[in-house]
Amino acid sequence: MPNWAYNNMTVESDGSETGDEQLRCFVNVAITEDNELTFSGHLPMPEELDIGSAPYNKIRDEESLNEAWAKLADSETSEFERESITKQIKMYVNKKKIGYASWYDWNVEKWGTKWDASDSHVTYSKSGVQINFNTAWDLPRNWLWHVMNLPECSHLRIHLVCEAEGESVILDSDGKEVSYEGNEDGQWFHHAEYIEKEPNNNGQINHYSKTAEQRWKDGEF
Repeated sequence: MPNWAYNNMTVESDGSETGDEQLRCFVNVAITEDNELTFSGHLPMPEELDIGSAPYNKIRDEESLNEAWAKLADSETSEFERESITKQIKMYVNKKKIGYASWYDWNVEKWGTKWDASDSHVTYSKSGVQINFNTAWDLPRNWLWHVMNLPECSHLRIHLVCEAEGESVILDSDGKEVSYEGNEDGQWFHHAEYIEKEPNNNGQINHYSKTAEQRWKDGEF
C-alpha cells in the first residue's frame, strides 16, 4: 500500500463572465458524472497503456522481441508465461510508439502520481468548487501545473494544500512541537505543501511549504 497524500483544492472564478465560463468548463472536464475528480479529463491516458499489472519487461530490442514471439509459438510455454510475454510485447511496442511502456510510466510522468484521484469529495459554492481527494505517494503536481497553465483557466484562482501521510508532528497546547516519547496521546498535526495561482497572473505560480508549527501560528488548525 502507498503512503497517501491528502489534498484540499479550491477552484474559483475571478467574478467575470469569462471566469464563470472557465469555471463551468473546468468542472465539466475534471469532475465525472459520479461527482468525482479525475485527472484523465484534462490529461487522458492513451488506451494502449491500460495493460493491467505490468511485469518486468525483458524485451529490450528486436532480438529479444523475436525470442518472445518464439516463446509464444512454443506449445510448452505455460499460460502464465504466455500472459506475461504478451504484456511485455505490448509494453515494448508502446514504448516505441507512444514513449511510455505502461499506464504506470505515463501516469507518473503526466499526472505526478501513479493512480487517478481517489476518495473525492466535491462541494460547490457560488464562487467555485472545493475538492478534497487523496493521491498515492505525492500530490498530482504535473497535472496541477498543466491545468494552471492552460489558457482556458486564466481567469481562475486555483489553490491546493497537500498534507502527506507520515509528515506530521505532535504539538502542545501552545503550538510547539514536542517529542513522541511521553506524549503518546498527543494530537498530531501535518506539515503542508501549497501551490497557488491567482487569476490573470501571467503564468506566475506560488509554491511553498509550511511546518505544522507555522500553520498553527497562522491559525490553520
